[in-house]
Amino acid sequence: MAIAPSYFRRVSSFIVPTFFGLTFLNFFFFLSVTAYLGGAALWGKEESGRYYVGSHGHYTEVSQRVFECSRVHGLSVEITMPLAMLIGLVCTLGPGRKTNVTFSHGSKPGSGGA
Repeated sequence: MAIAPSYFRRVSSFIVPTFFGLTFLNFFFFLSVTAYLGGAALWGKEESGRYYVGSHGHYTEVSQRVFECSRVHGLSVEITMPLAMLIGLVCTLGPGRKTNVTFSHGSKPGSGGA
């Protein structure tokens, strides 16, 4: 079943900016929390029941709850960022979109060509 271009534009005109805004906020919130904690669970480790967030080879001990929250938040960023890029590409090249690129086959007026 094909999606009508007008429906696609109408839905995407609300959903896409909202999704991009939330993705942007999620990413910068992740950066802020990572800076505050001294690292992220994605780059951290667990050793002997102790949890560490990591950043550039430096580890900071945190509680299991903070570690798990950091891990889930990091995974959400890993999912939403590529998804935002894919949605942006689809909306740029999707149905009903026209390109502003024009191709000229010949010389420009006034250039002295044939």
